[in-house]
Amino acid sequence: MSDLALYLLRLLQYLSLMLLFGLPLLQWQAERTMHGMPGGAAWFADRPLQPWLPAWLGIAVVMQCLDAPLKTMRILGLSWSELDADAFGWYLLETPAGLAWVVRAALLLAIAALLWSPARRYAFSSRLVGLLAGGALLTLLWNGHAAASEGAASALRLTIGGLHLLAAAAWLGAIAGFLQLMAQDRFRRDDIGALSRLHVLLHAFSGTGTWLVLILLATGLPHYAWIMQWQWSPSQMLPTPYGRWRLVKLLLFGGMLVLAALHRWVLVPRLQRARDIAAGVQAGGGQAAGGEAGGGGGGE
Repeated sequence: MSDLALYLLRLLQYLSLMLLFGLPLLQWQAERTMHGMPGGAAWFADRPLQPWLPAWLGIAVVMQCLDAPLKTMRILGLSWSELDADAFGWYLLETPAGLAWVVRAALLLAIAALLWSPARRYAFSSRLVGLLAGGALLTLLWNGHAAASEGAASALRLTIGGLHLLAAAAWLGAIAGFLQLMAQDRFRRDDIGALSRLHVLLHAFSGTGTWLVLILLATGLPHYAWIMQWQWSPSQMLPTPYGRWRLVKLLLFGGMLVLAALHRWVLVPRLQRARDIAAGVQAGGGQAAGGEAGGGGGGE
């Protein structure tokens, strides 16, 4: 299999697990934020972010099934025809990445049991699904640079890498969740209640998003410094493919910060103004209707 195909499989593996963590996290925040608001509980009673979870779980399971044999083949230099039970068992039971694979498989099975339970409407818990998916996501650390050290340095790198990965997953899940809510047409521009609920949720996530950015910065800088051996100059990064991909990722992160600022200081205030305008139009319409009713009564 080509390197490009392997990179694509790895991307899908990370993406599916990140959304399995991020979407329930946004669902949980929405349930907490909407609690006590008029119509808020009903707005999220049918768990609008849940329908996509089985699809992402399915992708994660497929990637999981491909991951172990491909890793075994690459480590041992085998072809598909040479892969046997002994080699596969060695990878799963005698390597850290293989043991992480076993743990990840168990966590994915637990998520599947929640999503496809006969009593799933009552068994589903956004917090529990998010917790299980977060654990599955963290097992991917044993496939990367964070597990390359030993002793205290290894524990520190795994902690930093784990926080970085969870913060990125929460951010990605929130973006996907908000897009999903808007695509479901759960609000209209003239629906004041829906606009109010959406504004409250977006405003609540603005604070969460700020913390996520701080965590990404605080964990990303030392993580990449370790990888690049504390060499930050472009002359050290540009000659290698890995360094060039790091620069691309830094540029994407800069774009993400621009979008975060746009969300916090432009889009959320704009939504609030739209809500206020809609409320004013509705109030003016009500007063006009009252005036017409009063005028008609005087004529009689």
